[in-house]
Amino acid sequence: MQVAGQIRRAGIGSQVLTLVFGIWLTIGLFMERWEISRPGGGAADELIGGRGAELLLYSGFAVFVLWMGWLLIQGKLLFGSWKTGLPDGYGAGLAGAGLFLLGMLGGYLWQLAGGLQADSIEAFYSPASLLQLTGAVLLVTSPFRAAWRGAGRVPDRSELWPGLLSLALGTSIAALGLRSHWMLNSAAPSALELERLGEELGPLAAGVRESLYGTVLEHGIAGILLTTALLTVPAVWSVNRWKLPFGSLLLLLAVPVLFMCIAGRSMYMAPVGIVSGLAADLLYGFLGASHRNNWKKHVLFTAVPLLWTGTYFMLVHLQGGLGWPPALWSGAMAASALEGIVLSHLVAMNKEDTA
Repeated sequence: MQVAGQIRRAGIGSQVLTLVFGIWLTIGLFMERWEISRPGGGAADELIGGRGAELLLYSGFAVFVLWMGWLLIQGKLLFGSWKTGLPDGYGAGLAGAGLFLLGMLGGYLWQLAGGLQADSIEAFYSPASLLQLTGAVLLVTSPFRAAWRGAGRVPDRSELWPGLLSLALGTSIAALGLRSHWMLNSAAPSALELERLGEELGPLAAGVRESLYGTVLEHGIAGILLTTALLTVPAVWSVNRWKLPFGSLLLLLAVPVLFMCIAGRSMYMAPVGIVSGLAADLLYGFLGASHRNNWKKHVLFTAVPLLWTGTYFMLVHLQGGLGWPPALWSGAMAASALEGIVLSHLVAMNKEDTA
């Protein structure tokens, strides 16, 4: 641990340990949601009475809370103040632990009262569930906030990587919270999906059928825009704050995509994160984009949404044909690129060192 004036900085060892506990908690969250959403129980659940995923999640949370408590007590013992007990950037993580615990207790009470089924859509979007997810995001991104506030413009890689990976974990959890709108788990643009939809809507009256069909297409466009925001904002933050080494954008794009592909059983979409991340890193290096070269940064974040949406539509086409007409899928790509420009400008308006 390092202390600068009255500000306590997290050391590399503390950052790495916090990151490890963040990975534990994130895997537990994804396992729990995966077990709830699938029929039957897995082998891990059978071994420990049907609670394997929950055990992984809540043990990860308990260890994380103990670690935060130890950091707080250590700070008090070493520096004589609770105020500087936690490293800079970790305070929101402690608040996140409280939100997670509140959401966990609220969910159990709601289920005991018979108001919610654990596997229902109502339970997933209930206030208790959203509190848990928000708390988890605040917890796992503690190393990112510490790196943001402590590292220089060109940080050492040992300082930067824990922060970037923790940001990618936070993005993954945010995507899990909005999974019904995460487009990379959806085959909505495919010809087979549109054919199935047409068969299901066939018996309905023409007006109702057209209305529902349009709603499904609009939901797909909304999913692309939301997925674009989730993947773009963390990358914009990072480019605006640091000079990034090669592989940084790959990490920020590929980790959430891989987590969500596993949760959604859509591993054929994993290349979206890998291909678009590698291409974004190459383009970032070629342009020399930074917080000072705004036009280069805006070009980069116009291209990033085009990269992932283009790869997504290509994979949908390879899986069974693209059912959306050219005007629709090209319009979705254009809308995502325009969204990237807007997000890049909005973040550029913020002060450089605020988080």
